[in-house]
Amino acid sequence: MARFVGIQSTTFCTALHYSNGSWQPGASNPAIGLFRIIPRSLYAEYQRYYPIVDANDLRAVLQQDYPSHALHLIAQAEHNQRRVTSYVFDQSLLDALQHPCFLLPESLLLALSRTEWPATMQIQTAPDWFIFCGAQGVISQRPNALVQNLAMFRLAQGVSETVPHVDLPATALAGLYVQGLKKLSAKQLAALFYQAKIAHVLPDWRPLLAIPALVLVLHLLTSSWLVNWQLTERQADIDALGPQMDELLSAQQQHQQLTTQISAVATQQQNTTMIAPVWQLITALVGANVNLSVVEQQGLQLQLRGTAVRATDVLSNLQKTPGVAAAVFAAPTRRANELEQFHIQVTLTAGAADAEK
Repeated sequence: MARFVGIQSTTFCTALHYSNGSWQPGASNPAIGLFRIIPRSLYAEYQRYYPIVDANDLRAVLQQDYPSHALHLIAQAEHNQRRVTSYVFDQSLLDALQHPCFLLPESLLLALSRTEWPATMQIQTAPDWFIFCGAQGVISQRPNALVQNLAMFRLAQGVSETVPHVDLPATALAGLYVQGLKKLSAKQLAALFYQAKIAHVLPDWRPLLAIPALVLVLHLLTSSWLVNWQLTERQADIDALGPQMDELLSAQQQHQQLTTQISAVATQQQNTTMIAPVWQLITALVGANVNLSVVEQQGLQLQLRGTAVRATDVLSNLQKTPGVAAAVFAAPTRRANELEQFHIQVTLTAGAADAEK
């Protein structure tokens, strides 16, 4: 089902004024007002379908197809398509805007104001323009060489002659504007926000920066003087110490030298191979019918690998040997040819190292 609207555009933009608890429209200069109702003579309207699902991709395509100042209403259509109604406003109107505002196309508000569908409506003033409201959206048309009257508009849009028609007086436009504004959704209103270029109405900002710049220079000069004064005072305090500073530096160097020497001695002690305690252990093990295949030493740690009839007896003997702080299996024992293979880690006591020295 569909409806038609034929409307004579107003000459000026219509501003909304809040009075007596309601919004009242009235003719006004387009340079003022937050909500601007734009007459059909000041914009071109297009409706196209795009098989693009992603919103960002669709916006990129619209930026290529339309000027940067065009506003778009995007709605979901059948077969995963998007129905886009685009409004391209006259440049003279945009140049007259002096602050950000909402640009409300006249055709959109009049289409939203009607509830009796289907119907055709026409304002009896010339030149008329037309709106087609149907299941596929809203299409408005200004008169041109091909579409000069309502009949030709019906033919161009493929609308049946059975669609009802209603005549509306021009005095009814104000009330229809307010009704349409009430039915605007938040999404539609956000899409119709226009960020006007206001650089030409702003005062010259360069003189305004003179005072902050002067304050910044004074602050930097004051900070630089304060830092220099503090450095001078600190240097005077250091110079006053005199010989005490020299003694302190000399003591610090001696302390560093002693620390280095102690560290070197500790490293040498750690890397010293204690030969006598190791040979004592090897002699005791060989005497107990133990075959040693590997003997490795690193500091106080001794790694013994070999075979014996009972590896636990070897471990027990080592734990009882003087100079041994601890003896443990470093790996599980394994049986081979009636002998047990073992890997024992022995930790020598510090006393064994001292006894060797």
